[in-house]
Amino acid sequence: MRRDRLATIGVPTLVLDDDLDSSDISSNARAIARAVPGARRQRLAAVAHMVNLESAAHFNRAVASFLASAARH
Repeated sequence: MRRDRLATIGVPTLVLDDDLDSSDISSNARAIARAVPGARRQRLAAVAHMVNLESAAHFNRAVASFLASAARH
């Protein structure tokens, strides 16, 4: 990952991870969310790595909420 380039992202950014994933993935998600200006990190409960497949409803709600809030700004 080119962390030095994350600070140049200028669009609304949602970083999703989950509570059943490895600590490495959660650590990377946390670092990405901190490095991207204004990024929003959201952890989804009771799902593992492929959240969009394993829990489509949770994923869809998270993305829809994020898109609605981004559209207001």
